[in-house]
Amino acid sequence: MSRRLQTFLIGLFSAAFALPAVAASPPANGGEPRHEPLAPAQRYSGGTPIDLSHGSTGNNGTFGAPNAEYEAQAKAELITPGLFAGPYSYERRAEFIAALADRIRFFEEAVVNLKETSSLTKPEAKQHSEQAVQRIENLLGQTRDALKRARSAGASEWSSAQDSARTAFISLYGTYKSLHTAQ
Repeated sequence: MSRRLQTFLIGLFSAAFALPAVAASPPANGGEPRHEPLAPAQRYSGGTPIDLSHGSTGNNGTFGAPNAEYEAQAKAELITPGLFAGPYSYERRAEFIAALADRIRFFEEAVVNLKETSSLTKPEAKQHSEQAVQRIENLLGQTRDALKRARSAGASEWSSAQDSARTAFISLYGTYKSLHTAQ
């Protein structure tokens, strides 16, 4: 390696390691370091709010200010994994719709599984399966319709649209659970 290249690389590495030390040092005027106000965090690491707008390039942000909406939702009850029992704001409607659509896909697959029979399936099991499919498909249709209304709801209609979608889903979910409990 040439002498010039070595000198260049040494200078480059020195600058790279000295930059964070200079950035972390107190201001030259001897005053307090400048503190920018933290905005509510848009990302969390576990329970720790992270502010990606602070910190040096290439890091994953610094500790941020708590986000009341995120923390309230973290403590809220779940209907099913990914679907919170509490209300979603209009700004977070895409999250609600995606979670509900995912849960609907689960029940569509459940109906397919309930319809499967073989030559070994007992008649009483076939009868139970047919009744279950009928009950689930009816409620599944109502839930799909409610989801469709929620997708097209404007800000003024969002609260009632999500409530009706949530109610329809809870009815579907409760009926499905009741099929699997001893009677």
